[in-house]
Amino acid sequence: MGAAGLVGCGGSHNSQPSRDDWTAIVETADSLIDIKPDSTLVLCRRFFEECPAPAESLRARAKLIEGNAYFSLGDLDEARASMAQARDWAMACGDQYALINATSDLGVAMRVSQQPDSALSLYNEALEMIPQGEYLDERAHLLTSIAILYANTGRLDEAREYADRAVEAANLCGDMDMIMYASSQAGAIYNLLGDNAKGLQLTHLAADLARRNNLPRYELKALGHMIDLHLRDGRRDSALFYLARGEEIAGQFPRNSVEGLGFLEEKYVVLAALGRHRESIAVQRLLLGFGDDAAAFMPRDKLWLRMARNYQALGRGDSAAICYERAIEVADSLRGEETDNQLSEFYARFRTSEKELALANLERQKARTDMWLSIWIGVAVFCLMLVAVALMYMRNRRRGERLRLIQSRLEGVEQERGRLARELHDGVCNDLYGIELLMQSSMPTDQLLTDVERIRSDVRRISHQLMPPSLRDLELPQAFEELVGKLRHAYGGCQFHLSVDSTRDWHAVPQGITYGLYRVAQEIIGNALRHAEPTELSLDITLDAHDIILVFSHNGHTQGGSGRGIGIQSVKERLASLNATAQGLPFADKVTIRCPYHGKP
Repeated sequence: MGAAGLVGCGGSHNSQPSRDDWTAIVETADSLIDIKPDSTLVLCRRFFEECPAPAESLRARAKLIEGNAYFSLGDLDEARASMAQARDWAMACGDQYALINATSDLGVAMRVSQQPDSALSLYNEALEMIPQGEYLDERAHLLTSIAILYANTGRLDEAREYADRAVEAANLCGDMDMIMYASSQAGAIYNLLGDNAKGLQLTHLAADLARRNNLPRYELKALGHMIDLHLRDGRRDSALFYLARGEEIAGQFPRNSVEGLGFLEEKYVVLAALGRHRESIAVQRLLLGFGDDAAAFMPRDKLWLRMARNYQALGRGDSAAICYERAIEVADSLRGEETDNQLSEFYARFRTSEKELALANLERQKARTDMWLSIWIGVAVFCLMLVAVALMYMRNRRRGERLRLIQSRLEGVEQERGRLARELHDGVCNDLYGIELLMQSSMPTDQLLTDVERIRSDVRRISHQLMPPSLRDLELPQAFEELVGKLRHAYGGCQFHLSVDSTRDWHAVPQGITYGLYRVAQEIIGNALRHAEPTELSLDITLDAHDIILVFSHNGHTQGGSGRGIGIQSVKERLASLNATAQGLPFADKVTIRCPYHGKP
């Protein structure tokens, strides 16, 4: 869209645009710099004439766009003035990004105006304002400008280093314009260094990107470097091909624009290399006709020097001598010792800052590594402490459980001993005392023998109960068979029935569980025989995946009592020590016990 179509944006010509409309006008002016710089100036003039109270940062940006438009048109005086004003406004409103842009662009204008010392000072100032890792697009632009400045002074090694850093920053920021600009200038520097392959790679990249994105300004810059590279390789046909393409593109720009002048410079170099010295001189005189303030990239002394060589090739020594004299007269300060020292100092300071930054990054990385190492060590120590505490807790808990189990068993033993002692005292002792009285009263001998036999049976029964069974080599069914055998012998008036599941592996039952269940069964059956007076008593033993199941049943009468006797308490304590459960205690005619056997609690 041309300038005429843009002036009326935001409504009719008489309407007042809004703040958003003014921002859109400035952005449109910025987009037209490379293709229609005259339209950019029209929009900028309207902005400054009609915008009532622009934001300071927007005003600074518009003034910088105006300066770049003047620069594209070759009006360096107006370009420098607008850029300097934009710089002052950006500094006043604290717009850091606009300030960096304005300072960098003003440096470029100073360099093209043959004021390298001022350009160097502005580049240095702008570079110091860019925070590390930020504003990568502007950093790439600035590094490219510095590389060009060093290349123009013949310091190609330093120029290559800046160019490489510029390409790296441009690729990181992803700005297509900046990638093209940095790549084309880096290609030119590699060309000067004699690395034609690297130079062609970079310039072809820049030209292809410019062509695909319809940016003739950048394509023309890249074509100039490609022409020079092909000339150095002796490929004159390729050089002429790209020269024709360049003339086609250059026709889109004013002759005195940066693009137009830059291509004219490349053109006279190509014509001289092809031996067309008169045509080359004509182009050089055209460049000189624009005056000393023309936006030429090649210093004036070099232009006069190349013209002298053209005259020398034509055999016109007098004209060549005049050109040599003019070259000496207009030698700029870029060859002066002071500027050369400034360049050396600036490069040394730049390298030092890069090293300091690298060291700072290493220190930060080391600090982060040490921090994470300390955190992991702390976590590992904490986990080890937790494991140690858990192990101590589990060990102490197991020890306490073992002690409680032992105490429970000892208490059970003591209680059984007390019970048996009371039975001996209350039963056998009283019976013996009764026999003593009978003997004193001259009772018949038969009655005495019967009483003595009964007392002997009671003592034998008590001794059997008191003596621990020998179960070391017996499995649980065998132990119960032994128990039932003893009961049949002691209680002939009761029939005992034992049922054992012989299909199970009873060997897996620990000996401690076998002993505990033996004592429980002994107490339960003994209570039933003493108090219920059964004529039949059954004991069924089965084994499932997890539990031993004992079922006691009899046909005697219901037992009385509170269930708080020593025998029943002993049974309950033994069951608790085995983690077993019971149903029907203390006096039911059927008692069922379930006892886990895969490890003791």
